[in-house]
Amino acid sequence: MQDCSTGKTLFYSANAAAVINDAIGNLTNGGKIFIKAGTYTFTTKTINIGSGNFAAIGTTGISNVELHGEGNSTILKAGVNLNGEIIGGLNANSWNIHDLQIDGNRANQNGACSTNSCNGIYWIGNAITIQRVYEHDAKTDGIVTHGNDNQVLFNWAVNNDADGILFEGGVGSGGLVQGNTVDGASDVGVSMSGQTGPTPLYDALCTENTIRNVNLGISPYGGNTGLGIDIGDDGLAINVTASLNQISNTAFAGIDVSGGTFNRNIIVSQNQLHATGTYSILADHTIGLTMDDNFIDPVTGSGIHVDSFSRNVKILGNTIQKLTGDSIYVFAPYTLISGNFVQGGGLLYANGAGIQVIGNTLLNSTSGLGVELDTACSNCQVKDNFIKAALTCGYAGMFDNGTSATIEGNTITRIVGIMLGVNSIGAYITGNDLRNSTYPISAASCSNSAPTATNLVILNNLGYNSLGHIASPFVSSGNYILDSGGASTPVNKTAMTVWESPKTIMVVTGNYTAAYTLVIQIDGTQVISINSPSANSRYSFELQPGETFYCQYHTSQTTFVVSGQ
Repeated sequence: MQDCSTGKTLFYSANAAAVINDAIGNLTNGGKIFIKAGTYTFTTKTINIGSGNFAAIGTTGISNVELHGEGNSTILKAGVNLNGEIIGGLNANSWNIHDLQIDGNRANQNGACSTNSCNGIYWIGNAITIQRVYEHDAKTDGIVTHGNDNQVLFNWAVNNDADGILFEGGVGSGGLVQGNTVDGASDVGVSMSGQTGPTPLYDALCTENTIRNVNLGISPYGGNTGLGIDIGDDGLAINVTASLNQISNTAFAGIDVSGGTFNRNIIVSQNQLHATGTYSILADHTIGLTMDDNFIDPVTGSGIHVDSFSRNVKILGNTIQKLTGDSIYVFAPYTLISGNFVQGGGLLYANGAGIQVIGNTLLNSTSGLGVELDTACSNCQVKDNFIKAALTCGYAGMFDNGTSATIEGNTITRIVGIMLGVNSIGAYITGNDLRNSTYPISAASCSNSAPTATNLVILNNLGYNSLGHIASPFVSSGNYILDSGGASTPVNKTAMTVWESPKTIMVVTGNYTAAYTLVIQIDGTQVISINSPSANSRYSFELQPGETFYCQYHTSQTTFVVSGQ
């Protein structure tokens, strides 16, 4: 080891901590300390770095120092029952710590680490840079910084019992956590937070980190939350961005934006989240939150979950697939959900005033709803979405149970297109393409039940008219055999419209077991009215594009054979 301010060789084989600390003490005006390759084991804590924390080597006030080794071959190791930090600093600024290996030797630290911090690096100061450090096996946190304009760059934090990296701001903050790999932690992979108490983290960026296996569950603090990135949990976060991170195998959530106080202006952008436990992104107590262009592949669990204490939330352009839970679950009022692509999952759930669901593609599984507006939704909008699922009996493409919803311009392919719940009031339903829904607008699943919702406005929806449901769409050439469905009483009716080209419709009656009258109309003009027609009677009609065919009183054996080009 060499003190570059004096040129003297300072390292001796005995008492490495004392030698390094003496070297730091000699750098009253700053300088460089180089530690040669080798393994240096520290058994005593000599540096008081505040709040009851002690470190084997470090400083309480000397600034402008570069401390480095020869990469992974320079190993600073916690001795048996060191029960403290290996490197620590207090009120020491402008340090650059790099190219070292730090071994926390967690297996040989005792229960004192539940009250004392047993971190790899713990530093309180400004303009600190920690880079290219291979830190591993700390009994608590791996790398911890508190202060302004700090940078944690291209480090490895592996198998730490609490957090991998804890990055807390000071007054003025700023700072960067970039290019690190966190592999193995119990609590949080990277925590971006203000300090506990009144000091927020401002204007910080967490980017291009790889975080995986935050699922050890062995924190001596008992805080086994299992989060990939946590923003604002320990203290308020303002103007913080998490972008371009890769997160996998977290026990509870990939990214958590939360806290007891209200974070502000948080961006979660272009992250990749895989196998992230219960939630991929979880948010609460945040004002101004944008989640955009994330790729979410959770395998199990849900995609994005936002609670009711958040405001001004935007969920934009995310890709979410392979879900077993909900794709997007929002309680926060006035949230904008737009341009997202969901495949293989279920529900996009909204339950707050003024939520907008616009321009999303939802390729759902055979179960679950496409979009649900629950009872707390008032003046919500569902517009210009494409909702498709396998045409098997199940839930609706769209379910409205709220107040004054606008449902407009959506294309829906499900057995039930739009289902209106008992609490639905004042829905405005217009311009939707429901031609590929067997029951376009209904009050029940897999049923042609008339809506019981009040104050409805239903206008100009393709595939639906007020005379009855569309048995099947006529949108291309081919032959169709359409089950008329249901018994003949009290009223059973089918209406359908030709959309693209002339069609020939043949009605083949079933067995009328009572005196019912078969009524057929084309564009409102009655063409047939026959009392108790014989079974297997055949009636053919030509329909032009735009004409509506209407048939009333038929049995489940009556079929409609449609052909045309």
